[in-house]
Amino acid sequence: MCLEIIKFIYKYDGFFELFLGFALIFIGNAVISRSRTGKNAPPLLRFILCTAFTYGVSVIREIAQFFLDYYKEDSALQDYNYVPEENMLFFELFGHGSAQAGQFPLLDTDLDFLCMIAGCALGGGLLLLCSLRKEKKKAERTEDNETKAEVVSA
Repeated sequence: MCLEIIKFIYKYDGFFELFLGFALIFIGNAVISRSRTGKNAPPLLRFILCTAFTYGVSVIREIAQFFLDYYKEDSALQDYNYVPEENMLFFELFGHGSAQAGQFPLLDTDLDFLCMIAGCALGGGLLLLCSLRKEKKKAERTEDNETKAEVVSA
């Protein structure tokens, strides 16, 4: 059973990385929203901070994978047995370059980062749109309240 789960994870590694990048943006937003100054952060600053949080977590995660593989005998988190297919989309877009067998684990790590960045961009774009929409509604409510206050005072 455990072996089947590991094979499933290896097969859909890119999708997991994409989802993780998407989810970490919103986890970073929740962390920022809990801070006193983060609640009033402008949408662009919130986007930048959440993106930095996502990149930081992804780097720490890859470093942890490296050390687990280095010190734990049966660990293969960096996928040292990785042999990409010849017709892989990455190779079709960028070519094979100097891809040698010893560089395939590095290629796996790079693809993990690329998928994480794509998920981060999707999540960050959605977060930015939601934040801008929220700011716009907040500004409209403030204007409505000011108008009502002027009418009542007149």
